[in-house]
Amino acid sequence: PALRHLGPNWYASVMGTAIVATAGAGLPWQPPGMRTALTVVWALSALLLGVLLAARALHWAHHRDQARAHLLDASMAPFYGCLAMALLAVGGATLVVGSDWIGVRAAVAVDLVLFTAGTVTGVLAAVAVPYLMVTRHRPPLADASPVWLLPVVAPMVSAALGPLLVPHLPAGQLRQTLLYCCYGLFGLSLLGALLMLPLVLGRLLTGGPPALALTPTLFLVLGPLGQSTTAVHQLAEAAQGVVPGPYAGGFATLAVLYGVPVMGFAALWLGLAGALV
Repeated sequence: PALRHLGPNWYASVMGTAIVATAGAGLPWQPPGMRTALTVVWALSALLLGVLLAARALHWAHHRDQARAHLLDASMAPFYGCLAMALLAVGGATLVVGSDWIGVRAAVAVDLVLFTAGTVTGVLAAVAVPYLMVTRHRPPLADASPVWLLPVVAPMVSAALGPLLVPHLPAGQLRQTLLYCCYGLFGLSLLGALLMLPLVLGRLLTGGPPALALTPTLFLVLGPLGQSTTAVHQLAEAAQGVVPGPYAGGFATLAVLYGVPVMGFAALWLGLAGALV
């Protein structure tokens, strides 16, 4: 009975915890003990993921009516994107910092499994949640929320973390296939987010600030902006030696031409969201 109201929104806590480990490992300054602390954070995220997956399995087994109600709830269904991002974030953190404890070979195997599961889940969420919004939820534009971005952002996380696996695949066709698939996921997510963002901004301009409890969700808009910039740079680096020279050079140019303007808009949105919060 305690699991009846366990929703998919809990996956956001797993995603956020794993992100701390990966982001911390990328900082240019690493004080003593930092790496160990980040590895502990990764282990915590992996533990949280295992517990939550088990709990959600029990939820679907014993409270299927409530689980279906979550899918038919316009405010809850988008959080299924967090399931995909939780799998992807823990997989990426396993390869970045978890390899210190379990070894590179095991970390690659774990990341490959979680990346595959997270990518498939993310693409399904990116299609299924908008489909439900069109056919079942029918939310009014006055209810437009940054939460609507969650399912379409999930494939962008795949695009950003997929390049980590490229060097660990056999040289040749497999590396190219993964790289081009990540670019496809980048486009899928980017165009989906670009369709959603005007609805969110239009809602703010015509309806005023969101409810107090929902105001921090405005920072979710930084997700597709930051992840897309990360993705194009990671993909451009991974493309070196994997695709022909002209394509690799073009990808590097795209990373700059796309990333710099988008970071400018991200700074604008950060100021707007911070002022409203």
